[in-house]
Amino acid sequence: SLLLIIFVSALIVVSLLLVLQHLPVFQRNFNFEGIFLELTAENETSRLGIWSRQINLAFQEPLFLFFGFGKSVILTGEESHSQYIRNFIETGVVGSLIFLVLIFAIIKKAWRRFLIDNDPFLVGISSGIFCLTLTMVFISLTAEAFIVVKISEVYWFFELHTFFCKTE
Repeated sequence: SLLLIIFVSALIVVSLLLVLQHLPVFQRNFNFEGIFLELTAENETSRLGIWSRQINLAFQEPLFLFFGFGKSVILTGEESHSQYIRNFIETGVVGSLIFLVLIFAIIKKAWRRFLIDNDPFLVGISSGIFCLTLTMVFISLTAEAFIVVKISEVYWFFELHTFFCKTE
């Protein structure tokens, strides 16, 4: 039944996209040319172009690869808009590995608490933190979700509560 729901939902979305793309009001919203421009490294203003320039500059200074260039470094004047590229440039291999270990520990702790905890509130919070962490890991490919205050303040509040709560 779940597969049927997913199939029907996908069919509805595709049908709506096909119908709406012919309405003049919605035609500008379905212009995928801008998306394809963002996904080419040859375009200097695209995210992939910025990422490749920043990584190339980082590899030109191999001494800084291990610990990075430091926080708030300006390599090429543009924001990378990727949590992982930003971590690599600012904190190097060591900082990136520590960040990934932190994310892995959060996912592991939330999953464990979800499975073994008896308190329904903590089970709910743990499942929310687990799903939210996976979502933020995905979002962080093209955004800096873990450091944007409006997103991360709620996340880290609930994360700290889940991480430090005692189990019975």
